[in-house]
Amino acid sequence: MPRAGDLLEGRRYILGHRTPRPLLVNAVVVNGLIMASGPLLAVLLLATVTSPRTAIAAAGVLLPATPLLLPRRAKVPGKKLTGVEEAA
Repeated sequence: MPRAGDLLEGRRYILGHRTPRPLLVNAVVVNGLIMASGPLLAVLLLATVTSPRTAIAAAGVLLPATPLLLPRRAKVPGKKLTGVEEAA
């Protein structure tokens, strides 16, 4: 866990040097624009959906939890998992 002194030292270093300062400003601006466009995109995309609002809300709650709801694959003895498996 970083200490407050370390965070302030890093901030002083970035703002005090000429090279990393524009990189930090660029990262802050780009990330801010991406985050600001999220709600607008959600409104525009959901405005075209004709399903009921409760279904949209349920999907928003359940979709992030789908890895927890799906059954786990059983390990096959002697078979090495490569991450890319052929479709059977």
